[in-house]
Amino acid sequence: MLVRPADFRPAVNYDKGRGGTYVDHIVIYCTRTTGIQTTVQICQSPLTKRSYHFVVGRDGEVFQTVHITDTAWHASNVSLPLANERSIGIALVGVGNVFTSRQYSSLYKIIVLLIKILGIEEEGILGYEDIYLSDIVCPGPNFSWKTLLDKLFPFSNHSCSPVKLNRASSRISIPRGLLNKNIYGIGKV
Repeated sequence: MLVRPADFRPAVNYDKGRGGTYVDHIVIYCTRTTGIQTTVQICQSPLTKRSYHFVVGRDGEVFQTVHITDTAWHASNVSLPLANERSIGIALVGVGNVFTSRQYSSLYKIIVLLIKILGIEEEGILGYEDIYLSDIVCPGPNFSWKTLLDKLFPFSNHSCSPVKLNRASSRISIPRGLLNKNIYGIGKV
C-alpha cells in the first residue's frame, strides 16, 4: 500500500496477484467524471468491471483502490500484451481532459515512488491512448507529457517518447521485453 490506510478504498474489480508477470508500465487515464468519489464507486461496483490502482482527484487527493501487487482491471481492448498484469493504472479525475497543478503534483509523487519500487523506465509511462486499439483521447491532448517527463527525467531528451511529445503518430508498438524487475521484491527500494 502506498497511501495512508485511511486513503485506501478497496475495489472489487481486480485479480489477486500478477500471475508471475513483472510490472514494467504505468498507464495514465482521464476518468471523465466530476469527482473522486464517483471514480472510486466505479472501482467498487461489480457491474463496471473496471478499477485503477490509484485515483487522483482535482485537488490532488489520492485514493488507492488496488494494491500494486494485485492486478487492476483498467486496460481493455489494447495492443500491450498482458496490459493489466504488467502495469499500474492511474486515473486522473476530470472532464474535458484539463488537469490541475495539484493533480500533476500528486501524479508525479506516485510515479516517483513506483519508479523507485518497480524500476519502471521512461518509455514504460504511457497514456491509455498509446495502447488502445481504437481511437480514444485519454488522457488527452491537454495532458502535459513534456512537463511530467521533464520533471521525472530531467536529464533525458525524451527521444523514447515521441508520441507523447508531439502526438504525430496515433499508436506506438511496444516490442521491448520485460525489465526483470520482480514486483514482489518491493523491499529493495
